[in-house]
Amino acid sequence: MSARRSLAGSALLLGLGMAGAQGLMWVAMPVWSRQFGATDFAVLGVWAALGGVVSVLVSLRYETVLMLPESEQQAAALYRLALKAILVIGAGLTLLALGAVQLLPHIWLAAIGLEPLGLYLPLAVLSGVCSAWMGLNLAWLNRGQAYGAINAARLGQAVLTVAAASLSGMSGWAPGLWLAHGLGALAGALIAAMPVQAAMARIGAACDDWRAVAHRHRDAPLFLWPSALMDTFTQQLPFVLAVSWFGSQAAGQFTLAWRSLALPLFMVSGALGAVFYQRFARLVDQRDAARALLLRVWGLGFAAWLALSLALWFGAETVFVTLFGAEWREAGAMAAVMTPMVAAMAVSAATSGSLLALGGHRFVPAFGVAMLLGRPLAFWWASTRGDLLLALGAWAALELSLIVLYNALIWRRLRVY
Repeated sequence: MSARRSLAGSALLLGLGMAGAQGLMWVAMPVWSRQFGATDFAVLGVWAALGGVVSVLVSLRYETVLMLPESEQQAAALYRLALKAILVIGAGLTLLALGAVQLLPHIWLAAIGLEPLGLYLPLAVLSGVCSAWMGLNLAWLNRGQAYGAINAARLGQAVLTVAAASLSGMSGWAPGLWLAHGLGALAGALIAAMPVQAAMARIGAACDDWRAVAHRHRDAPLFLWPSALMDTFTQQLPFVLAVSWFGSQAAGQFTLAWRSLALPLFMVSGALGAVFYQRFARLVDQRDAARALLLRVWGLGFAAWLALSLALWFGAETVFVTLFGAEWREAGAMAAVMTPMVAAMAVSAATSGSLLALGGHRFVPAFGVAMLLGRPLAFWWASTRGDLLLALGAWAALELSLIVLYNALIWRRLRVY
Protein backbone atom coordinates (compact mmCIF):
# COMPACT_ATOMS: atom_id res chain seq x y z
CA MET A 1 0.00 0.00 0.00
CA SER A 2 1.40 3.41 -0.91
CA ALA A 3 2.03 6.15 1.66
CA ARG A 4 -0.57 8.33 -0.07
CA ARG A 5 -3.18 5.57 0.13
CA SER A 6 -2.24 4.79 3.73
CA LEU A 7 -2.69 8.43 4.64
CA ALA A 8 -6.05 8.56 2.89
CA GLY A 9 -7.17 5.36 4.60
CA SER A 10 -6.15 6.68 8.01
CA ALA A 11 -7.96 9.96 7.41
CA LEU A 12 -11.06 8.07 6.30
CA LEU A 13 -10.97 5.86 9.40
CA LEU A 14 -10.65 8.84 11.71
CA GLY A 15 -13.34 10.72 9.80
CA LEU A 16 -15.79 7.85 10.10
CA GLY A 17 -15.19 7.59 13.83
CA MET A 18 -15.69 11.32 14.32
CA ALA A 19 -18.79 11.29 12.12
CA GLY A 20 -20.26 8.41 14.12
CA ALA A 21 -19.67 10.15 17.46
CA GLN A 22 -20.85 13.59 16.35
CA GLY A 23 -23.75 12.12 14.38
CA LEU A 24 -24.97 10.25 17.44
CA MET A 25 -24.91 13.47 19.47
CA TRP A 26 -26.80 15.34 16.77
CA VAL A 27 -29.45 12.66 16.40
CA ALA A 28 -30.04 12.76 20.16
CA MET A 29 -30.84 16.47 20.19
CA PRO A 30 -34.43 16.15 18.92
CA VAL A 31 -35.00 13.71 21.78
CA TRP A 32 -33.43 16.03 24.34
CA SER A 33 -35.36 19.03 23.04
CA ARG A 34 -38.58 17.24 24.01
CA GLN A 35 -37.24 16.11 27.38
CA PHE A 36 -35.59 19.32 28.58
CA GLY A 37 -36.52 22.98 28.46
CA ALA A 38 -34.70 26.04 27.16
CA THR A 39 -33.40 26.89 30.65
CA ASP A 40 -31.76 23.45 30.85
CA PHE A 41 -30.05 24.01 27.51
CA ALA A 42 -28.81 27.38 28.77
CA VAL A 43 -27.07 25.61 31.67
CA LEU A 44 -25.62 23.11 29.20
CA GLY A 45 -24.24 26.01 27.16
CA VAL A 46 -22.50 27.51 30.21
CA TRP A 47 -21.27 24.05 31.29
CA ALA A 48 -19.73 23.39 27.86
CA ALA A 49 -18.26 26.91 27.69
CA LEU A 50 -16.54 26.63 31.06
CA GLY A 51 -15.35 23.09 30.32
CA GLY A 52 -13.88 24.19 27.00
CA VAL A 53 -11.89 26.99 28.60
CA VAL A 54 -10.70 24.79 31.47
CA SER A 55 -9.55 22.05 29.10
CA VAL A 56 -7.18 24.48 27.37
CA LEU A 57 -6.20 26.21 30.60
CA VAL A 58 -4.95 23.05 32.33
CA SER A 59 -3.26 21.45 29.33
CA LEU A 60 -0.64 24.17 28.69
CA ARG A 61 -0.90 22.87 25.08
CA TYR A 62 1.71 20.18 25.60
CA GLU A 63 -0.47 17.75 23.66
CA THR A 64 0.10 19.77 20.48
CA VAL A 65 3.86 19.03 20.54
CA LEU A 66 3.62 15.37 21.54
CA MET A 67 4.41 14.42 17.93
CA LEU A 68 7.82 16.12 18.01
CA PRO A 69 10.05 13.90 20.22
CA GLU A 70 11.96 11.36 18.15
CA SER A 71 12.19 8.64 20.79
CA GLU A 72 9.38 6.96 22.68
CA GLN A 73 11.19 7.64 25.97
CA GLN A 74 11.25 11.39 25.31
CA ALA A 75 7.62 11.34 24.22
CA ALA A 76 6.67 9.43 27.37
CA ALA A 77 8.47 11.99 29.50
CA LEU A 78 6.55 14.79 27.78
CA TYR A 79 3.26 12.90 28.24
CA ARG A 80 3.92 12.53 31.97
CA LEU A 81 4.78 16.22 32.27
CA ALA A 82 1.54 17.15 30.48
CA LEU A 83 -0.50 14.81 32.67
CA LYS A 84 1.10 16.27 35.78
CA ALA A 85 0.17 19.79 34.62
CA ILE A 86 -3.43 18.72 33.97
CA LEU A 87 -3.78 17.09 37.39
CA VAL A 88 -2.10 19.84 39.41
CA ILE A 89 -3.73 22.81 37.68
CA GLY A 90 -7.04 20.96 37.47
CA ALA A 91 -7.00 20.23 41.20
CA GLY A 92 -6.29 23.88 41.94
CA LEU A 93 -9.13 25.10 39.72
CA THR A 94 -11.55 22.58 41.25
CA LEU A 95 -10.72 23.77 44.76
CA LEU A 96 -11.13 27.36 43.58
CA ALA A 97 -14.55 26.49 42.15
CA LEU A 98 -15.57 24.81 45.40
CA GLY A 99 -14.56 27.93 47.29
CA ALA A 100 -16.43 30.16 44.87
CA VAL A 101 -19.65 28.16 45.28
CA GLN A 102 -19.42 28.24 49.08
CA LEU A 103 -18.11 31.76 49.66
CA LEU A 104 -19.00 34.07 46.77
CA PRO A 105 -22.41 35.80 46.72
CA HIS A 106 -24.71 34.57 43.96
CA ILE A 107 -24.73 38.05 42.45
CA TRP A 108 -20.99 37.76 41.81
CA LEU A 109 -21.37 34.45 40.00
CA ALA A 110 -24.30 35.92 38.05
CA ALA A 111 -22.14 38.85 36.99
CA ILE A 112 -19.69 36.51 35.26
CA GLY A 113 -22.40 34.24 33.85
CA LEU A 114 -21.65 31.17 36.00
CA GLU A 115 -24.58 31.41 38.43
CA PRO A 116 -26.77 28.93 36.44
CA LEU A 117 -24.30 26.15 37.27
CA GLY A 118 -24.78 26.66 41.00
CA LEU A 119 -23.43 23.73 43.01
CA TYR A 120 -22.44 22.00 39.76
CA LEU A 121 -19.67 24.55 39.09
CA PRO A 122 -16.83 22.33 40.46
CA LEU A 123 -18.15 19.40 38.38
CA ALA A 124 -18.07 21.56 35.26
CA VAL A 125 -14.41 22.30 36.00
CA LEU A 126 -13.72 18.58 36.45
CA SER A 127 -15.45 17.92 33.13
CA GLY A 128 -13.00 20.30 31.46
CA VAL A 129 -10.09 18.53 33.18
CA CYS A 130 -11.36 15.19 31.84
CA SER A 131 -11.58 16.68 28.35
CA ALA A 132 -7.98 17.84 28.61
CA TRP A 133 -6.90 14.38 29.76
CA MET A 134 -8.78 12.79 26.89
CA GLY A 135 -7.16 15.21 24.43
CA LEU A 136 -3.71 14.32 25.76
CA ASN A 137 -4.44 10.60 25.45
CA LEU A 138 -5.76 11.03 21.91
CA ALA A 139 -2.60 12.94 20.97
CA TRP A 140 -0.49 10.01 22.20
CA LEU A 141 -2.64 7.52 20.29
CA ASN A 142 -2.41 9.65 17.17
CA ARG A 143 1.37 9.62 17.51
CA GLY A 144 1.26 5.83 17.42
CA GLN A 145 -1.38 5.78 14.67
CA ALA A 146 -3.76 3.89 16.99
CA TYR A 147 -6.80 5.14 15.09
CA GLY A 148 -9.06 2.32 16.26
CA ALA A 149 -8.44 3.28 19.90
CA ILE A 150 -9.12 6.94 19.07
CA ASN A 151 -12.47 6.05 17.50
CA ALA A 152 -13.33 3.79 20.44
CA ALA A 153 -12.76 6.66 22.87
CA ARG A 154 -14.83 9.12 20.84
CA LEU A 155 -17.68 6.68 20.31
CA GLY A 156 -17.61 5.62 23.95
CA GLN A 157 -17.86 9.25 25.01
CA ALA A 158 -20.81 9.86 22.69
CA VAL A 159 -22.67 6.67 23.62
CA LEU A 160 -22.45 7.29 27.37
CA THR A 161 -23.38 10.96 26.98
CA VAL A 162 -26.44 10.19 24.87
CA ALA A 163 -27.56 7.30 27.06
CA ALA A 164 -27.14 9.15 30.36
CA ALA A 165 -28.80 12.34 29.14
CA SER A 166 -31.71 10.49 27.52
CA LEU A 167 -32.36 8.35 30.62
CA SER A 168 -32.21 11.47 32.79
CA GLY A 169 -34.73 13.13 30.51
CA MET A 170 -37.06 10.15 30.77
CA SER A 171 -36.98 10.43 34.55
CA GLY A 172 -37.45 14.20 34.47
CA TRP A 173 -34.07 14.97 36.10
CA ALA A 174 -32.82 18.14 34.40
CA PRO A 175 -29.21 18.14 35.75
CA GLY A 176 -28.67 14.88 33.88
CA LEU A 177 -28.44 16.85 30.63
CA TRP A 178 -25.17 18.54 31.52
CA LEU A 179 -23.84 15.94 33.97
CA ALA A 180 -24.09 13.37 31.16
CA HIS A 181 -21.60 15.41 29.16
CA GLY A 182 -19.19 15.29 32.10
CA LEU A 183 -19.62 11.52 32.40
CA GLY A 184 -19.01 11.21 28.67
CA ALA A 185 -15.77 13.18 28.93
CA LEU A 186 -14.62 10.95 31.80
CA ALA A 187 -15.54 7.79 29.87
CA GLY A 188 -13.70 8.95 26.76
CA ALA A 189 -10.61 9.81 28.81
CA LEU A 190 -10.62 6.42 30.56
CA ILE A 191 -11.11 4.44 27.35
CA ALA A 192 -8.25 6.31 25.69
CA ALA A 193 -6.09 5.98 28.81
CA MET A 194 -6.05 2.17 28.81
CA PRO A 195 -3.79 1.68 25.74
CA VAL A 196 -1.76 4.74 26.72
CA GLN A 197 -0.99 3.39 30.18
CA ALA A 198 -0.06 0.05 28.64
CA ALA A 199 2.44 1.90 26.45
CA MET A 200 3.80 3.83 29.45
CA ALA A 201 4.36 0.56 31.32
CA ARG A 202 6.16 -0.89 28.32
CA ILE A 203 8.41 2.15 27.87
CA GLY A 204 9.27 2.36 31.55
CA ALA A 205 10.28 5.29 33.73
CA ALA A 206 11.18 8.59 32.13
CA CYS A 207 14.90 9.30 31.94
CA ASP A 208 14.57 13.09 32.10
CA ASP A 209 13.60 15.22 35.10
CA TRP A 210 10.56 17.52 34.88
CA ARG A 211 12.62 20.69 34.53
CA ALA A 212 14.60 19.35 31.58
CA VAL A 213 11.44 18.19 29.79
CA ALA A 214 9.64 21.46 30.50
CA HIS A 215 12.61 23.48 29.23
CA ARG A 216 12.87 21.40 26.07
CA HIS A 217 9.19 22.00 25.23
CA ARG A 218 8.79 25.49 26.67
CA ASP A 219 7.40 26.87 23.39
CA ALA A 220 4.06 25.14 24.03
CA PRO A 221 3.12 27.03 27.23
CA LEU A 222 4.94 30.20 26.23
CA PHE A 223 3.57 30.70 22.72
CA LEU A 224 0.90 28.17 21.78
CA TRP A 225 -1.02 28.18 25.06
CA PRO A 226 -1.83 31.92 25.37
CA SER A 227 -3.21 32.21 21.84
CA ALA A 228 -5.18 28.96 22.17
CA LEU A 229 -6.62 30.09 25.50
CA MET A 230 -7.68 33.45 24.08
CA ASP A 231 -9.22 31.79 21.02
CA THR A 232 -11.18 29.29 23.12
CA PHE A 233 -12.30 31.97 25.56
CA THR A 234 -13.63 34.19 22.78
CA GLN A 235 -15.41 31.22 21.17
CA GLN A 236 -17.19 30.30 24.41
CA LEU A 237 -17.89 33.84 25.59
CA PRO A 238 -21.23 34.29 23.73
CA PHE A 239 -22.86 31.44 25.69
CA VAL A 240 -22.01 33.05 29.01
CA LEU A 241 -22.99 36.53 27.85
CA ALA A 242 -26.32 35.25 26.54
CA VAL A 243 -27.23 33.95 30.00
CA SER A 244 -25.95 37.05 31.83
CA TRP A 245 -27.55 39.68 29.63
CA PHE A 246 -30.58 38.03 28.02
CA GLY A 247 -31.76 35.39 30.51
CA SER A 248 -31.75 31.60 30.56
CA GLN A 249 -34.82 31.14 28.35
CA ALA A 250 -33.35 33.03 25.38
CA ALA A 251 -29.87 31.59 26.05
CA GLY A 252 -31.24 28.06 25.89
CA GLN A 253 -32.79 28.73 22.48
CA PHE A 254 -29.41 30.07 21.35
CA THR A 255 -27.54 27.02 22.67
CA LEU A 256 -29.73 24.57 20.77
CA ALA A 257 -29.51 26.64 17.58
CA TRP A 258 -25.71 26.85 17.78
CA ARG A 259 -25.15 23.17 18.56
CA SER A 260 -27.51 22.10 15.76
CA LEU A 261 -25.50 24.09 13.23
CA ALA A 262 -21.99 23.70 14.60
CA LEU A 263 -21.88 19.92 15.13
CA PRO A 264 -22.31 18.90 11.47
CA LEU A 265 -20.61 21.92 9.88
CA PHE A 266 -17.43 21.86 11.93
CA MET A 267 -17.19 18.09 11.63
CA VAL A 268 -17.07 18.45 7.83
CA SER A 269 -14.76 21.45 8.15
CA GLY A 270 -12.31 19.52 10.33
CA ALA A 271 -12.08 16.65 7.87
CA LEU A 272 -11.72 18.99 4.89
CA GLY A 273 -9.19 21.16 6.71
CA ALA A 274 -6.89 18.24 7.52
CA VAL A 275 -6.76 17.17 3.87
CA PHE A 276 -6.45 20.74 2.57
CA TYR A 277 -3.61 21.74 4.87
CA GLN A 278 -1.59 18.65 4.05
CA ARG A 279 -1.89 19.34 0.30
CA PHE A 280 -1.47 23.11 0.55
CA ALA A 281 1.73 22.76 2.58
CA ARG A 282 3.24 20.65 -0.20
CA LEU A 283 2.28 23.23 -2.84
CA VAL A 284 3.21 26.36 -0.93
CA ASP A 285 6.27 26.98 -3.13
CA GLN A 286 4.23 26.42 -6.31
CA ARG A 287 2.14 29.55 -6.26
CA ASP A 288 -0.06 28.76 -9.26
CA ALA A 289 -0.94 25.32 -7.96
CA ALA A 290 -1.49 26.62 -4.42
CA ARG A 291 -3.79 29.38 -5.67
CA ALA A 292 -5.73 26.88 -7.78
CA LEU A 293 -6.23 24.59 -4.79
CA LEU A 294 -7.31 27.46 -2.56
CA LEU A 295 -9.73 28.80 -5.15
CA ARG A 296 -11.21 25.34 -5.67
CA VAL A 297 -11.89 24.88 -1.95
CA TRP A 298 -13.21 28.43 -1.61
CA GLY A 299 -15.48 27.89 -4.59
CA LEU A 300 -16.94 24.69 -3.20
CA GLY A 301 -17.26 26.27 0.23
CA PHE A 302 -19.00 29.37 -1.15
CA ALA A 303 -21.50 27.25 -3.09
CA ALA A 304 -22.30 25.23 0.04
CA TRP A 305 -22.43 28.41 2.14
CA LEU A 306 -24.87 30.11 -0.24
CA ALA A 307 -27.16 27.07 -0.55
CA LEU A 308 -27.29 26.45 3.20
CA SER A 309 -27.73 30.14 4.07
CA LEU A 310 -30.63 30.60 1.65
CA ALA A 311 -32.30 27.34 2.69
CA LEU A 312 -32.24 28.12 6.40
CA TRP A 313 -32.88 31.82 5.96
CA PHE A 314 -36.31 31.00 4.60
CA GLY A 315 -37.01 27.66 6.27
CA ALA A 316 -35.13 27.45 9.58
CA GLU A 317 -38.16 27.99 11.81
CA THR A 318 -40.11 25.25 10.04
CA VAL A 319 -37.14 22.88 10.24
CA PHE A 320 -36.60 23.51 13.94
CA VAL A 321 -40.28 23.15 14.83
CA THR A 322 -40.41 19.88 12.91
CA LEU A 323 -37.21 18.45 14.41
CA PHE A 324 -37.23 19.81 17.93
CA GLY A 325 -40.82 20.80 18.74
CA ALA A 326 -43.01 23.89 18.60
CA GLU A 327 -41.37 25.51 21.65
CA TRP A 328 -38.09 25.83 19.71
CA ARG A 329 -39.37 28.18 16.99
CA GLU A 330 -37.24 31.00 18.41
CA ALA A 331 -34.16 28.78 18.05
CA GLY A 332 -35.03 28.41 14.38
CA ALA A 333 -35.13 32.19 13.96
CA MET A 334 -31.71 32.41 15.63
CA ALA A 335 -30.36 29.67 13.38
CA ALA A 336 -31.51 31.60 10.32
CA VAL A 337 -29.49 34.63 11.48
CA MET A 338 -26.43 32.58 12.46
CA THR A 339 -26.26 30.19 9.50
CA PRO A 340 -24.28 32.51 7.17
CA MET A 341 -21.80 33.16 9.98
CA VAL A 342 -21.42 29.54 11.16
CA ALA A 343 -21.13 28.24 7.59
CA ALA A 344 -18.53 30.91 6.77
CA MET A 345 -16.61 30.04 9.96
CA ALA A 346 -16.57 26.38 8.89
CA VAL A 347 -15.31 27.18 5.38
CA SER A 348 -12.70 29.61 6.70
CA ALA A 349 -11.54 27.17 9.37
CA ALA A 350 -10.89 24.54 6.70
CA THR A 351 -8.44 26.85 4.88
CA SER A 352 -7.19 28.99 7.78
CA GLY A 353 -3.98 26.97 8.12
CA SER A 354 -2.81 28.37 4.80
CA LEU A 355 -1.92 31.65 6.50
CA LEU A 356 0.46 29.78 8.81
CA ALA A 357 1.95 27.88 5.87
CA LEU A 358 2.59 31.25 4.21
CA GLY A 359 4.44 32.57 7.25
CA GLY A 360 1.66 34.84 8.49
CA HIS A 361 1.86 33.81 12.15
CA ARG A 362 2.24 37.36 13.41
CA PHE A 363 -1.14 38.42 12.03
CA VAL A 364 -3.14 35.76 13.91
CA PRO A 365 -3.11 37.43 17.38
CA ALA A 366 -4.60 40.62 15.92
CA PHE A 367 -7.69 38.72 14.79
CA GLY A 368 -7.92 37.08 18.21
CA VAL A 369 -7.88 40.46 19.93
CA ALA A 370 -10.49 41.81 17.51
CA MET A 371 -12.84 38.94 18.36
CA LEU A 372 -12.11 39.23 22.07
CA LEU A 373 -13.20 42.86 21.99
CA GLY A 374 -15.86 42.68 19.28
CA ARG A 375 -17.97 39.76 20.48
CA PRO A 376 -18.80 41.16 23.94
CA LEU A 377 -19.28 44.61 22.42
CA ALA A 378 -21.87 43.23 19.98
CA PHE A 379 -23.72 41.45 22.80
CA TRP A 380 -23.54 44.47 25.11
CA TRP A 381 -24.92 46.81 22.44
CA ALA A 382 -27.85 44.49 21.78
CA SER A 383 -28.42 43.91 25.53
CA THR A 384 -29.29 47.60 25.90
CA ARG A 385 -32.20 46.84 23.59
CA GLY A 386 -32.99 43.50 25.21
CA ASP A 387 -32.82 41.58 21.94
CA LEU A 388 -30.63 38.46 21.67
CA LEU A 389 -31.55 38.05 18.01
CA LEU A 390 -30.06 41.50 17.41
CA ALA A 391 -26.93 40.45 19.29
CA LEU A 392 -26.54 37.42 17.05
CA GLY A 393 -26.98 39.61 13.98
CA ALA A 394 -24.31 42.03 15.19
CA TRP A 395 -22.00 39.14 16.03
CA ALA A 396 -22.58 37.61 12.59
CA ALA A 397 -21.77 40.92 10.89
CA LEU A 398 -18.55 41.24 12.89
CA GLU A 399 -17.52 37.64 12.30
CA LEU A 400 -18.20 37.75 8.56
CA SER A 401 -16.18 40.98 8.25
CA LEU A 402 -13.19 39.44 10.05
CA ILE A 403 -13.44 36.27 7.97
CA VAL A 404 -13.33 38.32 4.76
CA LEU A 405 -10.31 40.25 6.03
CA TYR A 406 -8.53 37.08 7.14
CA ASN A 407 -9.00 35.37 3.82
CA ALA A 408 -8.09 38.53 1.91
CA LEU A 409 -4.81 38.50 3.83
CA ILE A 410 -4.26 34.87 2.83
CA TRP A 411 -4.85 35.74 -0.82
CA ARG A 412 -2.56 38.77 -0.67
CA ARG A 413 0.29 36.80 0.90
CA LEU A 414 -0.19 34.01 -1.64
CA ARG A 415 0.19 36.51 -4.47
CA VAL A 416 3.44 37.98 -3.12
CA TYR A 417 4.84 34.92 -1.30
